[in-house]
Amino acid sequence: MKKYILFLLLPFLCLAACQKDGEAVPQPEFYQLTLSWFFTPHAETAFQVIVDGTVVTDSLLFNQGQNFASKLIPGPSQGLKHLVLKVTGTDSTVLDTSVMVNGKTSYQLLAISPDEKPRIYQGAGSRTEADPSQPSAGKIRYYYYDTQLPEEVKMVFYRVNLGVRPIAAEETPFGELRLKRGEFSPYLELPMTVYGRNTTYLFKLIDPSNDAIIQDIVIFPTPFTRTKGYSESIYANRPPTADGLPVYKFITSILKMGGPEDPVPRRDKYHDQPLFQTTW
Repeated sequence: MKKYILFLLLPFLCLAACQKDGEAVPQPEFYQLTLSWFFTPHAETAFQVIVDGTVVTDSLLFNQGQNFASKLIPGPSQGLKHLVLKVTGTDSTVLDTSVMVNGKTSYQLLAISPDEKPRIYQGAGSRTEADPSQPSAGKIRYYYYDTQLPEEVKMVFYRVNLGVRPIAAEETPFGELRLKRGEFSPYLELPMTVYGRNTTYLFKLIDPSNDAIIQDIVIFPTPFTRTKGYSESIYANRPPTADGLPVYKFITSILKMGGPEDPVPRRDKYHDQPLFQTTW
């Protein structure tokens, strides 16, 4: 009888032993990193993506072929990972940095001009942004990475009627945006036909921590330089179409300091440079 009971208990004893052994063996961990281009002027260049020594892809491209790279990689599912981006087939390293992962993690790359290295960040704002409320308006958002600016900047927008002399911005602000370094701002909708084809906008830059003006509005006396140093993206919404409506539905612009190679209105001043635009 004792032998019979022992025989019945044997499978359960074996199962317990297996479970105990199973608990002692750690399960392999994986994490998934997805990397994609948000924008780069090097649209035809393929890039190799390497994460902690693992080649994720040799063909990360912008707007053609494989626009994103995604792979399950063995290793702790949380923590910092070493990310390297190279031009495929060369030893040219364009990005060497660390990124934080937490299971499934996505990052995007942004390169502004051909001579600037790409930057990595999370999120480029909503890709389901609603259209402007009417075809006579456009929506604009901003991005900046200039370390001379505070971590957060307030842009206050003022409307201008270019058909009135002397040219002056309206006293009441039209609206404002809050920008954080390395992040895309929300969109601001700007009606572009308030003064017919003479409608444009200028902006002040303010430090929100103390309300100090970083850069005030400056209006130049000649027609073609009065605004382009300060609201180029918004001015780019002109000339309007044949029916007087704005050309662009969405504008993404970079806020940056003008250098000696820029036209006079932009030199040593923060101006907005169009990054890309979406037509109606």
